[in-house]
Amino acid sequence: MRSLKALSFTGPKEALSERFHMGQDLLAELNPASKFDHAGDRIHVVRLTQDRPTSKAAAKTARIEVDKERQTVKAFAKDGTLIAFSPATWAARKSRRRRAR
Repeated sequence: MRSLKALSFTGPKEALSERFHMGQDLLAELNPASKFDHAGDRIHVVRLTQDRPTSKAAAKTARIEVDKERQTVKAFAKDGTLIAFSPATWAARKSRRRRAR
């Protein structure tokens, strides 16, 4: 990486995705009305909290939604507000999957 003169991006969506450590598809899904074509728009991004293993979101969670097709897990508050989001993967073979306890 030191030998590179610059880390060029193909567009603003790619640059924002890299900046906030999230995929372009997730960025677009969190901001369906944004075209990412001009500066000044407010957007939603994933906020990671590395300093605390348990977050306030865990205490407020009323519903968890798992989407195998999109490979995502979402946590919602009682009022329906999205308070946590995580990408997820599943083992291809059922025998390798952990069982919930």
